[in-house]
Amino acid sequence: MASYPINEFMIEDELEPYPVNIWHWGVKNNYQCFLHWQDSQIIRMNLLPTETAFVTRDCISFKKLHYTCDLAVREQWFVEAKNRGGWKITVAYDPRVVDNIYIRLHPGKKMVECYLLDIDHKFLGCEWTEVCDYYRRMNEKKQALRTRKIQSRAKLNATAQEILKLETSQTEKVSNGHSKRSRLNDMRLHRSAERTVERKEQAWDLTQSSADSQSTLRIPYEVVVQPLSLDDGYVAPHQATEKLRKSRQIKLNNDTQ
Repeated sequence: MASYPINEFMIEDELEPYPVNIWHWGVKNNYQCFLHWQDSQIIRMNLLPTETAFVTRDCISFKKLHYTCDLAVREQWFVEAKNRGGWKITVAYDPRVVDNIYIRLHPGKKMVECYLLDIDHKFLGCEWTEVCDYYRRMNEKKQALRTRKIQSRAKLNATAQEILKLETSQTEKVSNGHSKRSRLNDMRLHRSAERTVERKEQAWDLTQSSADSQSTLRIPYEVVVQPLSLDDGYVAPHQATEKLRKSRQIKLNNDTQ
């Protein structure tokens, strides 16, 4: 306690400025000005260890846990942090339980209690060592997952490289058996064949459609046969077979004579 104000009597007694020494020196010398009553709760809280917390736009963040307090809400700390950026504050905490942290005001004469937000209620009643151990294990799991992803990606890349090498070697073997000109000719023939197939597939077959249209437009008609009557005086013309039969008969008669 180098900043403690030592008077001339303390200097004469060569008092070392430690709290316990000052206490005993004051009791021995009946210095009532050094002895005064203070609330035991305030004394206990002032004996707690202190560390730095951060006021953010959402909460008072301390050791990855989230807190709030009536003072912060009343004075709109979180709104100010959102508009101007966060800032650091010194808080006291009990290592045995994470439920509350304390903001010291008026050089330790007043303490403002901060409490956990709902998001961290799962840690109620835990010690700080348990919380630190939880986040340490979570960190290890993330690292292990990241390592597995890197290994899996490396394995996939290695497999892809092997496949690429195999395909490249097979392509080179096939290419070595053909000259560059023959390979170009094969490519041209292949493209020509593809274009021929495309033309046949895309061409319109007008013949079939024309035939179909003609068959659909053909109009049937009925042939009317008039009955033959003997009273009409009409004699039907001789058929070709009748002429042939008569000529054969004439030739046969001539041969017999």
